[in-house]
Amino acid sequence: MPRRAPSASGTLGAITHTLCRTIIDSAFKMVEQLVDASNRLAQNIVKVTESALGDLESNAPSSEKRSSEKPASEK
Repeated sequence: MPRRAPSASGTLGAITHTLCRTIIDSAFKMVEQLVDASNRLAQNIVKVTESALGDLESNAPSSEKRSSEKPASEK
């Protein structure tokens, strides 16, 4: 039995499948980049917040520093 030439719809289906795969792969890559950027932003926010809190504690008057400490009876 002779082989039939690929139909136009078969070729179109293969092209469509390849194109969809490329789009999906690109979308996953973009999501990975977005998650990575979001994680870096969160880490930077934590660092800046810790630094700001450290600055506040080091600049607070000594009476405020003592009031934030637990009394010896609670330790």
